[in-house]
Amino acid sequence: DAFLYRVAHNKAINFLRSIKRDTVLQQQVWDLMQEPPSGEHADNSLLFKSTEAIISEAVSNLTPQRQKVFILHHQDITNEEIAERLQLSRNTVRNHLAASVDFIRKFLSTNYDLVLFLFLLIN
Repeated sequence: DAFLYRVAHNKAINFLRSIKRDTVLQQQVWDLMQEPPSGEHADNSLLFKSTEAIISEAVSNLTPQRQKVFILHHQDITNEEIAERLQLSRNTVRNHLAASVDFIRKFLSTNYDLVLFLFLLIN
């Protein structure tokens, strides 16, 4: 059991590190989290819901300003538009996004790496 857990843990950490470097992959993971499971993945709805709850918990632990920036970004709003809406500089928006992704990655790797790994493995 400990060996399998360690393998799953390491795979999840490696995947989360690759997400940090790849914004396209970040968007794909986010999109995957937003769509309900269907077809061959419908049997995984419980795992999907628990993983979605974990992501939501991570986002809810961000500062209010970072939450706003992160959510707006994932609604396909450009950094420039986010900056205008929230009356921030584009650099501040970019910094909030980077800090948010880093926080969420660390939150998941610390608290829920096995669940995330299983979800990604199944899908």
